Amino acid sequence: MKYLIEMQPGGNRALAFGLTWHSTLGNDPEAVAAKIASRAKAAAYTRGGARSTVVGLLHVKKRSELPRRRIQLYSAAAMFARSCARGPVALRMKMPSGVWVAAAYDGVVMVGSDVIHDSDQQAQAYLAHLQEKHKGLIVYGDQDGDQQLPPTALAGQLDASTQLKRTTRTYAQIPLPIWGILAAILAWAATDYSRSWYQSSQKLKKSALAQTTLSVDPSNSWQAAIHTWASQMPNHGGQVLQTLLHEVEKIPLTAGRWELVEVDCHPTQWRCSARYRRGHLGTNLELREALPEPWSLHWPDLQNAVAQLPLSQPSPATALNWEHLPANADVALSWLSGLQRLAPALTDLAVGHPQEVALAPPTQIRPDGTAVAIPFPVDSELRIPTARTLVLNGPMRSLYLLSLPDGTLLDRLQIRRLPIAAAGLDNSALTVTLTGKIHAK
Repeated sequence: MKYLIEMQPGGNRALAFGLTWHSTLGNDPEAVAAKIASRAKAAAYTRGGARSTVVGLLHVKKRSELPRRRIQLYSAAAMFARSCARGPVALRMKMPSGVWVAAAYDGVVMVGSDVIHDSDQQAQAYLAHLQEKHKGLIVYGDQDGDQQLPPTALAGQLDASTQLKRTTRTYAQIPLPIWGILAAILAWAATDYSRSWYQSSQKLKKSALAQTTLSVDPSNSWQAAIHTWASQMPNHGGQVLQTLLHEVEKIPLTAGRWELVEVDCHPTQWRCSARYRRGHLGTNLELREALPEPWSLHWPDLQNAVAQLPLSQPSPATALNWEHLPANADVALSWLSGLQRLAPALTDLAVGHPQEVALAPPTQIRPDGTAVAIPFPVDSELRIPTARTLVLNGPMRSLYLLSLPDGTLLDRLQIRRLPIAAAGLDNSALTVTLTGKIHAK
């Protein structure tokens, strides 16, 4: 079975395509998943979420083909499934070695999907099989007739629920020839050590000299770097989400004989799109006349229409002020407590662990014209800002009770209109998925 490991910008994350997925049964799903991965001799595995009933296994020909352990591996299929928490969906992507197809139902990867097909025909045949089996399947991708998946749709899914865990090998599993090779390598390293010690010591002296010849204050340099990062980051705390929800309220649920299916908003760009589905005897002309004139329309097929709508109110977002960021302790104690009180009115809620944001280190130009990175002052009270991911699913009305702190960055707001028998505390006809990050210091 084909697989692909694709490095991501930054150099410390990679996406894995082409996992094999199996159903898990038992009272301890995590233990069952680990046992299945061990029996199958998989290099890594993931459950794709705490509520998932499947486990995905990554098989490689050689363990040397895996990235180094400092690089975190994530399942692309699990990320797609987590971003689409309701109904049957599929994603088709063109790759150098074929066409990758992943499918999910209610946020769980379908067994048999996450496959890199050799040709477009094979991928289309598999999608046709899924559409026959799952009525109402929505297909995202880059082919004609596919729905467009926004580039930031998967950004909020790089968390522990989609990360692959590497399996370990016991000493008994290592063949005797490998032990012989290891012994030879150790012997060579011992003889080579004395020869390379001098060069290493010289490099260390040069590095120490470069560190001691810094003529700038590291604290001031890093504080300026943090301020530069913050000035380029929008702050979506306060009234940004409420203003966006009021804009969404203006979108009609019915336009002629067309019914609203989905609204997709990107707060950073401050734009939204609405997808309508044609009803009986509905026409494109009828939809055009029913919607406001500033809205632009295009029809990907005979049954669907996508409207790009200008928002009437300007975005209240401001530039992020690093000095006004809440402390991590305050976020964990106060803001997360409010989120826990809102949890019964939500379908699904996930908050990641705080991780330091990626900052380009400040540099100093030495007299010889070379640039040297300024080390972070570990003895200073200065701290690099952190970010924790936020993924929220639930009724749209619950978002009116959500308060977002300063330092919030909203990636995407997705609203889906679903047929339900009766609304409840944690479900309604208008279901939302909100993804973003909460910054702190």
